[in-house]
Amino acid sequence: MTGYGSNDITFLEAFNHYMEAFELGLYGAHEIEHPVVFVIGAPRSGTTIMTQILSYGLGAGYIPNLAARFWRAPVTGLRLAREVLGPREHWSPGFASTHARTHEPDGIHEFGYFWKYWLDVGEDGIPSGDFWRMYRMRDAIANIVHELGAPWVCKGIYPAYVANEIDDPLDGNVLWVHVKRDYNDTCASILQAQRMTGRYPWFGWRPPNYKELEKTPGGAERVQEQVKWCHRSYGRISDITVQLERLAEDPDGVVEDVARVIGCTGMRPIPPGAIRAPKTYKL
Repeated sequence: MTGYGSNDITFLEAFNHYMEAFELGLYGAHEIEHPVVFVIGAPRSGTTIMTQILSYGLGAGYIPNLAARFWRAPVTGLRLAREVLGPREHWSPGFASTHARTHEPDGIHEFGYFWKYWLDVGEDGIPSGDFWRMYRMRDAIANIVHELGAPWVCKGIYPAYVANEIDDPLDGNVLWVHVKRDYNDTCASILQAQRMTGRYPWFGWRPPNYKELEKTPGGAERVQEQVKWCHRSYGRISDITVQLERLAEDPDGVVEDVARVIGCTGMRPIPPGAIRAPKTYKL
């Protein structure tokens, strides 16, 4: 459940195109009934575990791996997931991942295909900023939130590029949670992930000025600029900033902070050992 081969993606793209008409028949004229909580941060900074912790602790909704296959028919995917996996309340977002990917059918998914499609993300990894397309996306999000019946916790990698523009279509019912890890540890972890995966010159999402940065002589310099851009840009749009070290030490306190802002009650305690202390590096 962690990835697609080239043949699979061709099938899934055709399948999603076919399902789109069916999906629209399920939609109602819903408002954004619950907040959309976007988790943002540099690669290797803890965004995946933050989405997992918040989803579990808030009892919030999320897109599981099974439903993520239906990025152009998300309500269809969620209903199928409910039929296969049981009620949403029984799903577990998990507390483990491999390079941001979870492994179980009910594990949390980034849903990047959905955001890429609706935000019209180009080959450069940057959304086009099409204003009217965002308003069409609003109907899909409103129906996802209605189907979940709870706040939706998701990664905001691509939405963060258009944070100012996305606020209005979503009626301002948005919360940006920025998770930050120690700068040196983040850089070192990205470099390590590059070596492990062979994903050069970038691991994770690229800053808008990536073409200029690729001219730098070494990979370390590119990574440093990537992390600086993330810290600077996400710091400007975040409503809540959480250090990864604090998340590891006090996950329940972090959940309570977010719950207080979005008016959520009935939090679940985070199981002991759900998150480990972040690894530190000597540079």
